[in-house]
Amino acid sequence: MAKYVTLWAALTDATPDNSCLHFVPKSIDPGYSAGDPEEGDPLLRIFQDKAAYQKIRSVPVAAGGCTFHTHRTIHWGSAGRSSAAVPPRVALSFGASDGAFGRNGGWESFDSQRLVLS
Repeated sequence: MAKYVTLWAALTDATPDNSCLHFVPKSIDPGYSAGDPEEGDPLLRIFQDKAAYQKIRSVPVAAGGCTFHTHRTIHWGSAGRSSAAVPPRVALSFGASDGAFGRNGGWESFDSQRLVLS
């Protein structure tokens, strides 16, 4: 069950040229459902050989579109391609969490009376 969800909304087109999001699919992430051991790097468990890097997915999103992903979805943006003649991408990110999420893991849950923007 997801404990935290992020809505990532593209205000401009997000492409591989200007830094769309990249995701590790659940199918190659052993920690997605089972959780990760206390020790060790989740990325080292996923990327044990070069073939695993071929499974990373770039996810272009048109302006006005969005993605939703959980706290355990491994994802990132890139620097984009310096040779690309495209404007930078602009996006907003909104998060919501279960009230108990992170209380013991260093995260603080959002106060229901506050809006947090970053």
